[in-house]
Amino acid sequence: MFNKINTMCKYTKPTVIVVLLLFVFPVGLFNVSHNNLQAARKRKVEISHFRLGRQSWNYGLITNLERKFRTRSGFHGKDIAASLRNPMKEFVNGKFDILLRGGTVYGPLSPYDKKILTKKFGSPKNIRSSIIGRTVIYVVVHKRNPINSLTLKQLRIIYRGTKVGRGAISDWKQLGDGKKSGPIVWFMPPRGWYDSWVMRLKGMAGRLFGPRAKDFSKKPYAQQVGISAIVGNVIKDPNAIGFFAAPSGYEVDKRVKLLAIAVDKKSKPILPTPENVYEEKYPVVGRMTLYLHPNAPPEAVKFFEFAQSQEAVNIIRKYRFFPEYDRQKYFSEQRVLAAKKGKGVRVTAYGHKGGRLVLRGLVADFVKGYEPMQLKYVVKPQHVAVGEFLKHPVGVSLLMLDRPLTDKTLDRYMPTWLRQRPDKFDLGQVGVGVIVHPLNKIDWLKHEELQNIFTGKINHWSRIERSGVVAKDHLEPSIKKYALKINSKKITSRPVIDLFKEVVLNDGKKKIRKAKSYKTSKKIIDAIALNPAAIGFINLADLDPKTYSSSVKLI
Repeated sequence: MFNKINTMCKYTKPTVIVVLLLFVFPVGLFNVSHNNLQAARKRKVEISHFRLGRQSWNYGLITNLERKFRTRSGFHGKDIAASLRNPMKEFVNGKFDILLRGGTVYGPLSPYDKKILTKKFGSPKNIRSSIIGRTVIYVVVHKRNPINSLTLKQLRIIYRGTKVGRGAISDWKQLGDGKKSGPIVWFMPPRGWYDSWVMRLKGMAGRLFGPRAKDFSKKPYAQQVGISAIVGNVIKDPNAIGFFAAPSGYEVDKRVKLLAIAVDKKSKPILPTPENVYEEKYPVVGRMTLYLHPNAPPEAVKFFEFAQSQEAVNIIRKYRFFPEYDRQKYFSEQRVLAAKKGKGVRVTAYGHKGGRLVLRGLVADFVKGYEPMQLKYVVKPQHVAVGEFLKHPVGVSLLMLDRPLTDKTLDRYMPTWLRQRPDKFDLGQVGVGVIVHPLNKIDWLKHEELQNIFTGKINHWSRIERSGVVAKDHLEPSIKKYALKINSKKITSRPVIDLFKEVVLNDGKKKIRKAKSYKTSKKIIDAIALNPAAIGFINLADLDPKTYSSSVKLI
């Protein structure tokens, strides 16, 4: 480089050399450093951003979630518009790290989605998903319209717009009892919206509203953009019917009537109330679900977890989507509000006979001050009660059990889309006490020995060998057995009996033989205190050391 400068100095004027040294070389050095800085910045952006796929209708929700996440973590989510027709295919091919998508009536995944996920990843279970809300298709008519419900088939026929003829519904008198007549005028959102919502939400054979190719040239119908325009036209026209999709928390204008929808004529029409939407009894409900790609970067995983936090729930609530993981609080609030309005609080519970009194006390505390209270208690076997409770977590409010639910039981009965485990309240511990007469030389028993005594295989104390204890030490060789039996008035007896059967009698496969039964522990204690050859099991909580320390012995 110095040789080049010397060569230049020979053939160039001094002023030109000064200009080159002052301006040209620094600019070149600046360009090199600037390019290096830009490359470093690009590398940093590639590391710190993840790709968010969303459909056009949920732009505001995903943007607000990403903005909140960015302020907390510093990671940037790059927003990418997903295809309306096949977003899951783009997600599988790696276009997005996270996809926010409206669900289908099949559940979190449609049959087609399951097929492509299985082909790519081996199983849909390899995809983490989280329901963050629900969307509903509402069908509205004029307030004075006597029609209160329609079936899906009737809706399909109405919205096909076919010519009047066999099977067509073009007049209200064809649906009612003759009180309402007039040509049906129907309103719906624009075509793109129609594709992305209606067809996908009810993606079943025949499709919800039939083929659309000819629908848009038929009359009478009017196509409107936006919910307010649809509702506004229905308010003005007594012959109008309209449908639109909205978040499950959307409050429909009270100047129009919401129709109940039935799957068919045999089914009961269901209104889109919050509980019916949550339990998906209403026929047209979609689940808004976040899907996380298995190969997503750590930033995307953190965003996925953030979307399930309480901070994200507050954002989702602003958009009137009902957060999946906040459902229990919501329905508790609804019950209290109903009680304040004088409708009472209705609580349904499953359990055994002994749990009725405990449960009544619990519910009374829960709704204290909000009378009247209606408690429906259904007595069912424990395994049936568990299944009913977990399959219908809103309809059944409480479940009375003798022992905690295991993860195996929860996984067996709980729907796959229900991520949150039910709340548990420990009402106390159940203990079984085995007692004998104080003069009995036996201080302990093996599990097998205890089982053989109560099943009748061991009938004499002399058959139980202990060091230092011989047959002559037993005052009465024949064993006299006492056992608890179910007492409908004393609720603590049932869990003790069930626990004894589970632990000692091998989950009830073996039976207690030749034992005298009493309903209370006190009667068993009094009987054993008078008989040196007696043995029995009681509720450990009923054994008061101050009262019975000298009359019986706990082994």
